[in-house]
Parts: sequence; structure tokens; C-alpha cells
Amino acid sequence: MDLSKIENISFDFFTVEIVDPVSDYIILMKEIFDFDAMKSLFKRPGGFKLLFDGMNGVTGPYAKQLFCGELGLGPECIMNCEPKEDFGGTEKRVEIKNRERERERDRKELINILLF
Repeated sequence: MDLSKIENISFDFFTVEIVDPVSDYIILMKEIFDFDAMKSLFKRPGGFKLLFDGMNGVTGPYAKQLFCGELGLGPECIMNCEPKEDFGGTEKRVEIKNRERERERDRKELINILLF
């Protein structure tokens, strides 16, 4: 089943409706909030700044569409908006380990330079 296509798929005794939850969410948000007022807030000189951290969870696609798509903000206003099974934890741990290895290597090189 291709979940990227919006459609109804019928089986023997039931039908599966594939929906776009982000679009539905945006419609709901537009009913609750004044998007024109928010856009003008962000466009003011020296205006309001925003940084949304999706923490590599399910909110990322919603934030991209809401902040970048609907409110016209640039991609610099969002971060970590790609959903990941481990919320980016494995990548971050690997990145930290690599940095630790680089520091240790640099420390050893410095010691060698000082000693010889």
C-alpha cells in the first residue's frame, strides 16, 4: 500500500482511506489562528524571530508546512524536522563519539609535537 498517494483502497470487507494529515492540520490551525496577523508579525522590521525544533519527531512535517509553507518563513526557522525512528539519537551519539576521537587524536598530536 503506497501511503504517499491520497486515495481510497477497497478490500473485500473494508476500505482504507489514505489522507494527508498535514493538510488537515493546517486547515484546523487556520480556523483557530489569524494567519494574516501572524504573517505581519514576522514581516515587521526587526520583527519577531522564531526557531522551532522538531526534535526529529512526527511534528517536523507539520512545522515545515506551517512555518515555511503557510507563514512564509525561511528554512532557518526550523531545525531537526525530519522524523527519525530514534529521534536522531543514534546519529547524535555517533557525531559526539567522532568529535571525542578527533579531540583525542589532536591531543596526542600536540603531545608528540611538544615532546619531540
